[in-house]
Amino acid sequence: MVKMTKDEIAISIIFPVLGIIAGIMLYQPPGAKVFEALPRLYLPYNPATLRAIAISLGLIILGPAIAYYKYMRRIESIIENTPVMLQDLSVVVRSGTKVYAAFTEIAERNYGALTPYILRIATMIYILGLDLIDAIRLVLKELPKETRKYFYFIEEAYESGGRAMEVLDKASELARRIREFEMEREKTLKNQGFIILFSVIIFVATAAILYYLSVQMYASAIEVNRKLGKQQLQPLDPLEVLGYVFYMALSLSLTAGMATGKIVKGNMAAGLFYALIVYALSMGILFALPFIIPPYPKHLQQQLAKVPGLGR
Repeated sequence: MVKMTKDEIAISIIFPVLGIIAGIMLYQPPGAKVFEALPRLYLPYNPATLRAIAISLGLIILGPAIAYYKYMRRIESIIENTPVMLQDLSVVVRSGTKVYAAFTEIAERNYGALTPYILRIATMIYILGLDLIDAIRLVLKELPKETRKYFYFIEEAYESGGRAMEVLDKASELARRIREFEMEREKTLKNQGFIILFSVIIFVATAAILYYLSVQMYASAIEVNRKLGKQQLQPLDPLEVLGYVFYMALSLSLTAGMATGKIVKGNMAAGLFYALIVYALSMGILFALPFIIPPYPKHLQQQLAKVPGLGR
């Protein structure tokens, strides 16, 4: 199994810590701007409080998302370069070089994230004097499972003597075809995953219309109360509507991202990166709304300040 590098581990720890610190520093008490989500469970909807929560949570997700993305990219690089490495090994062996000696030549080439493993095998053979099979088996456990099986072909080629080139050619062709199939499959699944993610953006955009309607209803209710001279109507605060949308967008972004990661990569952790993108877009739209469409019209500001419970 491929291990995470020190940089990846550091990123996955540092950003969540920064997120917690940012949340503590930016947090502002919501005051009266809370709603009862469940019995005895009150959630804030004060924009300043929600911004602190969003920034803090975004940084907390950012660390593991970037770290796991880098980790997955390394694994994909190893898998993608395995067919190329096998083909190069076959060409070198075809020239009359022994299989174990061929590792010295290909170790000088660039195979992305696979290169350090090839170098280690070559080093153990020529500096430590290990047998090719022993050197491969020491490295094999650190490789992704998709790549390990092809190193067994190298062992078979080493032990087969005159059939080495034939075995390596077949292994290279098999690895190439399987990789092409996996890439085509992933491309198809990505389209399905992006539909899921896009649906979250559509939900947030639709919720923006709901927020706009709540602003109009709030202004109308205040005007009716002004004409009646009493609080006949109790309109819903537009910011409370925004709060509902915030928590729904938050949960949908995370679940949609995880689902996409499971569908495309077969791993929910891989969905953190997708979740982060949708989360950032959703939060950007949400927090821009009060600036684009003020929740309390300007001509009502003074009136709202005089009406208990309805002021900002």
